[in-house]
Amino acid sequence: MQVSGRVECFVSGRTPESTIFRVPTLIAAVIFFLLLEVDAYANGALSPMRGAEERIADYTLALTFFTAVLAAATVGLLWATYQLGVRADRNVQALERAFIYVSGGTWTGELDAKTNQLKGWGVSVSWMNSGKTPTRNLHTWVQLEVVDQPLDTDHLFVERGDFAALRSFIAPGSSISSDPPLKLSLEDWDAMKEGKKHVYVWGWAEYDDVFDGTRRHRTEFCHKWRSSGPVEDFSKVTFWYGLFSRLNGADAECLGPLKTSSPLRT
Repeated sequence: MQVSGRVECFVSGRTPESTIFRVPTLIAAVIFFLLLEVDAYANGALSPMRGAEERIADYTLALTFFTAVLAAATVGLLWATYQLGVRADRNVQALERAFIYVSGGTWTGELDAKTNQLKGWGVSVSWMNSGKTPTRNLHTWVQLEVVDQPLDTDHLFVERGDFAALRSFIAPGSSISSDPPLKLSLEDWDAMKEGKKHVYVWGWAEYDDVFDGTRRHRTEFCHKWRSSGPVEDFSKVTFWYGLFSRLNGADAECLGPLKTSSPLRT
């Protein structure tokens, strides 16, 4: 009972690494048991008059016990090997899969065709794939919000207009810009510089990786933008942003549900 209890623990309650190192211990225990039997006969602790049949029965019992322990150890080794393989496969997927995030934004001045004067701004965000494999069935959504009062950090944005996420593709280590650029008028820009209005750019990306059997991924972001500089010389204008609210995360950290589907994950 003591040995079988150890075997159960070894099979189900240990890591694959500890399992491998416990096999020699079990085999050594069986060999020690046989050596004790031989030593007992040599020192006369057991009667030399016992018949050959009884000795054969003793050794058969020991051999049966040894075979059972060896079988349990073999099962444990097979299970440990399987677990190591699963763990290695998951590690490879985590290191190699596509991972999408927003690496920044670009503001571009829009000039009036007749006066060549600044009439507004356009902003695009940069979606970056830091993984070593491409995306599949990538859909992105980016939206700009201009409000009079600062939003609470638990504010949840809602897609406006006809919902139609942009479908695209990002190669490993590459990036794409959201398109078309989101518009910000000169009036809203001036109010933003003075702190009278607040500008938020938010959105999400949903995509598959190249590995079979994995779930569809989602990345969310939300930035609050600020700016300074003269309207007369927009080359001196600067924009900067900070992460805003809980809408910055990936996969299980995301607050919003998946909005798109994939033929690979149906």
